[in-house]
Amino acid sequence: MPVLKYRRLICTYLEWLQKQEASHLQRHGVKKETLHDRQFLPRILLGEYFRDQFLRLVDQARKQKFAVAVYESCQVTDLQITNAGVMLATNQGLPSETFDLAVIATGHVWPDEEEATRTYFPSRGQA
Repeated sequence: MPVLKYRRLICTYLEWLQKQEASHLQRHGVKKETLHDRQFLPRILLGEYFRDQFLRLVDQARKQKFAVAVYESCQVTDLQITNAGVMLATNQGLPSETFDLAVIATGHVWPDEEEATRTYFPSRGQA
């Protein structure tokens, strides 16, 4: 999808890209001076944009006194909807917790080098 297709969160994808260092964009084969809203870019940059926007939204929520818990690289082992909220159990050795709202982001799971086969080609580049 081109840059144009993504809605504004804190800032637009194009605005975020324009704030990045030219050297960072260049590592992904993108020239800062040629950015435009109909451009197709590597998905890894989109992931960085979404992560940055997410962290900014979390920061805004906390500043407004919302209790926000973020668990990264955490496997959810059980999820139950209860009258009290959403109960989550994880592989982190923590007791189960109940939340008013839970957002589960599945992310990407790449195979270990030993698991890769001659016929499996993970796509880590441009969409």
